[in-house]
Amino acid sequence: MTIKIGAKRNYAYVGLARILGALLCTASVGVAAEDISRFNELPMSELSFSASQWNRAHIKQDGSGNTVDLDQRGHAHQAQVMQSGKANQMRVTQGGIYNTATIEQLGYANTAAINQMGHQNVADAVQWGEENEIAISQYANGGYATVQQHGVGNTALVEQHAKGARTHLTQFGNGSLIIVGQQ
Repeated sequence: MTIKIGAKRNYAYVGLARILGALLCTASVGVAAEDISRFNELPMSELSFSASQWNRAHIKQDGSGNTVDLDQRGHAHQAQVMQSGKANQMRVTQGGIYNTATIEQLGYANTAAINQMGHQNVADAVQWGEENEIAISQYANGGYATVQQHGVGNTALVEQHAKGARTHLTQFGNGSLIIVGQQ
């Protein structure tokens, strides 16, 4: 299996799984930009591995200078990330089992991070604009967090330690800050 990454200065770091005798996880990385005909190929032998199974990741980037760092440890995780624009950064870390993470970023210099260490958590982050930041951390089981923000310089921080915790945030405008902590 080969993961293809093309465009100007876009990076995808994908930690997959090493399974004895079989590869039981999938990853797809799609990057589009001005010159789609130029691809750099990254062989599976150059990716980092851990003992995980049935994890799925889909990464799509358009623009330049965007970075994705994805680390899935455990079993049956799903991650779908999409970013378009310039100098955006994403990080998804999943441990435990059956966690789902989705991130969509459009604009310039946005940052999003999802950290899930329990079981059966769902996190969705959407942001449009410039210099926005979303950080979602879930450490228990059955949590759900969705954050949407549009504008410039907004920050949303969610940390959930309670089983079954629910958070839904939406903010529009510039320079806003929301912090949610659930124990």
